Amino acid sequence: MMRTTVGFGLALAGCGSRVPIGEAVESSGAAVTTDLTGVGGDVSQGDDGDPVADDGGHAFDDFAGQPPPTGACDEEHPCLLDILVVVDNSGEMAAAQAALVRGLIPLVRRLETHVADAEDPVDVQMMFTTTDMGDPACAPFNPVGYVPAMGAPTATGCNLRINDFIGLGSSPEVHPDVCTQTCFADVVPTDPFVAFYGDASNNVGDGPSVDIDGDGAVDSVVAQAVACLAPQGINGCGYESPLGAMMRALDPAATWNAGERPFLREGSRVVIVLLTTEIDCSTEDPSVLDDPALWEINPNGGFPQRSSAACWNAAMSCGETDGAGNYVDCALRDAPLVPASRYVEFLVDELSVLEGREVAMVAITGVPEVTARSETPPFEPTDGGLVRLAIHDFREGLPPTGDMLPGEAEDGVTPQELQWRYGIGAGCVRVDGEDGVRGLPNPRIHEVCGSLDGEGEVRCCVESICDPIARLDCIDGWVAR
Repeated sequence: MMRTTVGFGLALAGCGSRVPIGEAVESSGAAVTTDLTGVGGDVSQGDDGDPVADDGGHAFDDFAGQPPPTGACDEEHPCLLDILVVVDNSGEMAAAQAALVRGLIPLVRRLETHVADAEDPVDVQMMFTTTDMGDPACAPFNPVGYVPAMGAPTATGCNLRINDFIGLGSSPEVHPDVCTQTCFADVVPTDPFVAFYGDASNNVGDGPSVDIDGDGAVDSVVAQAVACLAPQGINGCGYESPLGAMMRALDPAATWNAGERPFLREGSRVVIVLLTTEIDCSTEDPSVLDDPALWEINPNGGFPQRSSAACWNAAMSCGETDGAGNYVDCALRDAPLVPASRYVEFLVDELSVLEGREVAMVAITGVPEVTARSETPPFEPTDGGLVRLAIHDFREGLPPTGDMLPGEAEDGVTPQELQWRYGIGAGCVRVDGEDGVRGLPNPRIHEVCGSLDGEGEVRCCVESICDPIARLDCIDGWVAR
């Protein structure tokens, strides 16, 4: 058996419906139009000739096409914050997506109030996509009419995509509640991203404030739109490619990043949130995973067979274990996947240096629970989490000693079968009654994330996907700097 491994699910299908740019969409809550050429609401000119949105929102063209003055953000010239959220939409992501929504709703509330309290107010845009980059091995399992996102933004509410919350296989899991528990009726923006400044929406429109997450605080239409866009479904491809999807979503030449209403704006602070339970499997040629040398042995047949383990084996090289069964010398491989250095080059050299943007990342992956944080912005993890991550093969039993989820043993699933499916043991496991979340180590994402840190600057926060509420503290910290 190879000692290079991870994965969630086998060759499964992808994400929910995508809206062609400029095409009207009927949702259960409203009819919206995705239009990148307008301002989203009636627009008039102010005394200085700049456009002013009369829907109560903040005008988008504050800098007349020029980058905002770094470090000089004020009410007239707010800092631009572009948040990209890449969500794993494979089969075992229901609980993790629900936790993400529970973290995003209060984050929106905090960003809405930040403008009134801070010296550096923020003009926020938030866009969502999936980890599905269209691996051909997933195509036979794709639902009818399904098109992989390949980095394109999700522009429809989750109620309209409710069939995406039915997993794949002969006995699929069904989790429509991931959508409906916080998105009562689809509230969606007129762009393929949510835009807001303070408590005013630029592209969602008016609507009542309601408590959508049951925490006793009312949530704006902006938070409602985020709660409807964020859930991505659980019928996605099991060969997740969050780094590839991230680079495609942030491609300056992409349709949604061009025109008068781009998601990616000049001079913005860019924050990337990556949420995935498995190692990044981004490749230019998915057929490289057809190499039997990357496969693990299926204990049900006794022969090597393709699975998500091929992603770990293609990404990592591990040697011997210590006395506790943990691998002590794992290293990233440069091939056959796209080298992690390519994504570092894109974020650091291209987006940051050439394009003049400040880039930061929250990587929500399979690491242990964070037990301590910095008391100063950006409130990054200082203990637990990545520094406590141990890489090992699958262990029998439930946590804290094992890596299995409730019901797996009863269903006849063995650690050997899980090792074949995923190639490596869990970095964290959380059990919630009969359900749970299991996250696997993700050194490729951790490498890219860590590269964003500068001298005296923390721009990478690695959080645990096993937290019941996704921790997005670092975004607050970066805004408050």
